[in-house]
Amino acid sequence: DDPYASPVSSSQLIVTEMMIMAGEAIGKWHQAQTTQEITVSDGLAQLPNELKLPYRRQPAPDFKSREAESRHMDFLYAMNKRYPHAWYARRFFNSVQVSEDAGPHFGMG
Repeated sequence: DDPYASPVSSSQLIVTEMMIMAGEAIGKWHQAQTTQEITVSDGLAQLPNELKLPYRRQPAPDFKSREAESRHMDFLYAMNKRYPHAWYARRFFNSVQVSEDAGPHFGMG
């Protein structure tokens, strides 16, 4: 256990995981919707899917452009200073972008 990490309750962890799963499910559902024209079945019209969803994307950090800082971060990792290493690594992260186009999110894997 990390004495410096903030405590996370099991209910908070469950809610976080369920939100991530719900976001993934709706994204997969949206990509599977291929109806682009009005179809009629049993006298009912099905309209095309025009729902726009926001996707959060985060580009991978560029460690090579900040070589001196990257060496410092590697030093913290080698010294088994995991908490300072994780904190320092956040300095390299790019900001999140919200778009209608799906893309990778570095922080989420």
